Amino acid sequence: MKKVFILQIAVVVVTIIVCVFSTKYIICYIHDDYDRLYNINEWTQDSNIKPEIVFFGSSEAMNSVDGDLIKEKYNKEAVSYTNTGQSMAEAFLFYSRVPSSTKYVVQVMRSSTFAEGIYINDVKVNRLVINGYQLEDFTMSLLNERTIAKLEKSLPKASFDIRGYLKNGIHGYLRELLEPGQYNETSNTYIRNAYMFNYE
Repeated sequence: MKKVFILQIAVVVVTIIVCVFSTKYIICYIHDDYDRLYNINEWTQDSNIKPEIVFFGSSEAMNSVDGDLIKEKYNKEAVSYTNTGQSMAEAFLFYSRVPSSTKYVVQVMRSSTFAEGIYINDVKVNRLVINGYQLEDFTMSLLNERTIAKLEKSLPKASFDIRGYLKNGIHGYLRELLEPGQYNETSNTYIRNAYMFNYE
């Protein structure tokens, strides 16, 4: 009986370890509300992307900025690094990556932003750590110590903390199943326009 108990404990421990260390490889196939954050992290590291105008902000900015229209009307290359629930601190993470060729950086924010303080959603922090985000000196100078500490957590810790990602992925799938066609799939993947809905 003792051997069976020890074996059960060993199986549980091994299962947890496998789950934690496989998260990095599985999470990229699970679509959720944080896909755009992953893409922003990738886009801001791509030296071939050289916009004249860069927009940051949360859903208000996502639904207000149309880089294609800006290109058509003003012949300016504009990209949208906006994201659902993007706080000022989250935008700060990508300021240093704005290329020197960029002429305008537009930070869209609510008036309540000034009262919210510097913070980043824990799930977003975990996603960034898993995606290999690295802090550098300029960014650290914009953030408070608590936020810096969150972003310096280890990969296994971030993988454990984000363990609900499968549930979030299923939630997104069910939302599309119950309300088909409501959300625009390209809002997470298109760099110029992050408009969230399939209607105006």
